[in-house]
Amino acid sequence: MTDKRRCSGLSKGWWWLLALLGLPFLYLLMLSAKWVPIEKDIQTRTTEQLISKGFDQVSVEIEKRGRDVLLTGSAVSEAARKQAVTIAKAVPGVRVVEDKINVVPLSAPAFALSTNTTNHKISLTGTMPSQEAVDSLLNATTEVFGKDRVENKLDVGEHIASPSWLPQLTPFLSDLKGVKNAALEISDDTQRLSGIVRTEDQKSNLWSKFTSIFGNKAIDQLTLEPLKQAVLQATYENENVVLEGVLGSREKINDLVENLQNKIGKDKLVNKLLVNDDYSDKDGIINLTGEATSKGAFNLISSSLKQLGETLGFKFNNKLTLNDLEAKAEAERIAREKAAAEKAEAERIAKEKAAAEKAEAERIAREKAAAEKAEAERIAKEKAAAEKAEAERIAREKAAAEKAEAERIAREKAAAEKAEAERIAREKAAAEKAEAERIAKEKAAAEKAEAERIAREKAEAEIKAAEELFAKKLAEQKAREMKQIAACQDQLNKTMTGKTILFQTNKADIKSASYPLLDNIVAVIKSCRGKVEKTRIAVNGHTDSRGSDAYNLQLSQRRADAVRTYLINKGVDQSIITATGFGETQPVASNSTPEGRRQNRRINFSVSVRN
Repeated sequence: MTDKRRCSGLSKGWWWLLALLGLPFLYLLMLSAKWVPIEKDIQTRTTEQLISKGFDQVSVEIEKRGRDVLLTGSAVSEAARKQAVTIAKAVPGVRVVEDKINVVPLSAPAFALSTNTTNHKISLTGTMPSQEAVDSLLNATTEVFGKDRVENKLDVGEHIASPSWLPQLTPFLSDLKGVKNAALEISDDTQRLSGIVRTEDQKSNLWSKFTSIFGNKAIDQLTLEPLKQAVLQATYENENVVLEGVLGSREKINDLVENLQNKIGKDKLVNKLLVNDDYSDKDGIINLTGEATSKGAFNLISSSLKQLGETLGFKFNNKLTLNDLEAKAEAERIAREKAAAEKAEAERIAKEKAAAEKAEAERIAREKAAAEKAEAERIAKEKAAAEKAEAERIAREKAAAEKAEAERIAREKAAAEKAEAERIAREKAAAEKAEAERIAKEKAAAEKAEAERIAREKAEAEIKAAEELFAKKLAEQKAREMKQIAACQDQLNKTMTGKTILFQTNKADIKSASYPLLDNIVAVIKSCRGKVEKTRIAVNGHTDSRGSDAYNLQLSQRRADAVRTYLINKGVDQSIITATGFGETQPVASNSTPEGRRQNRRINFSVSVRN
């Protein structure tokens, strides 16, 4: 039986041993089952505390760690990482906090608004920290430009800082509605505003608001391009009015067409007007040309276009002609008189031109002969000096060679006599000297290199400082010159206000009654020259529209030349004064009245700085 018990089971002692060993294992199983809900509770409360403080990128791990907490994930800074650890340690029940949080700094948000010049779409690009920020920018932009024009390419990114400028930028977008090709670029190192504005006030207002948001480091790329003056051409032909030109808006064109159709009839108007937002709707000219075959049509078309110009605030130039016998006869008479005057003027100009060309040819011949003589004398002097210098050089080289040869022979003889006795001493001294010289050379080279580096850096700094000082002084000098030039222009304008320089009819002879006025002009110019040495004066001549374009251009040039000659004779430096005739190309009043033509026949002065 004893053998049977040993084969079929364990002894009582072994059973007790196994029972004692199993008790700790059973205890551990019970303890593990108890810790699972405790760990989950600590993990939940710790996570809630971190999220409530803005640490949603930090994760809490506690499984099989008891009351010990492991923090992972990311924080925006070292201070934030330490704060997350402090928050976790403060949670009731947490014993130890192990920190494995990575510090990942926030990137700056980026935003750009651009205008497609082809389809005029507004494109939004960049990266924001949240969808709310993207929606805020998108809603503000669509409210200003319309939903159909806005293309949204904004992204939401991780680790992006909240844009502090967003609350101020969204209302600022409404100010971009009047900016052509508007563009914004906002990033960590760049805040740029660009586009085309029409007035100085608009540019100043935009830039003031933009710098109030981003400060004085913002980049101003706004371009001032005032609206162009609209020029409308109305041509009366085949009993219809053909209207051509460019205006700034379709609404203005529709109003204008409707207004004119109500006066002359809908079927009498051919509309060829175009829209271009670079042109003004409030400043322009209406030119009426063509030929009317009846007085009634002449009056209707002329009055209708004139009233239209008054309604728009445009200047009206009426060159519509009335085709009748009296008008033709008068035109033929004027043409004959004009042809005769032009022929006489052409003959006079030809004579003056021939005389001037002859005098110029004589002057050039004299100057050429004098120059050739001076050049021959210079070549002769240089040749004689070169021959003398060459002879002296040959003599010096010969004497030096003879002396050197004699000294060489003497040195070789003395060296041969002393060579053997001094060889050993020389070799020893040479070795010691070579070593000393090597050390001295290396030290001298190092000291020289260091001195050269210090001197070079000092020289570069001094050069840079000198260049900056020179640029500053040059800018200040230019500003002073421009201020003086503006003052001189204002003084000339005041001197000419209400006055005009008078000439003999169809001539360039100045009437004596204008000499006091010209003397005052001379005094002003001399005063300006005393303040700004580089002053440049332009004398500009203008005529009315009577006579041919060529005749008026020549007459205005001769009159401008006459005034220039008068000023030079009165002591004005001829190198600073120019004369230009513009003929009838720059009227300041209508040529259809005597008063307008009187105003257009004028001389004015422009002041500038010579380059």
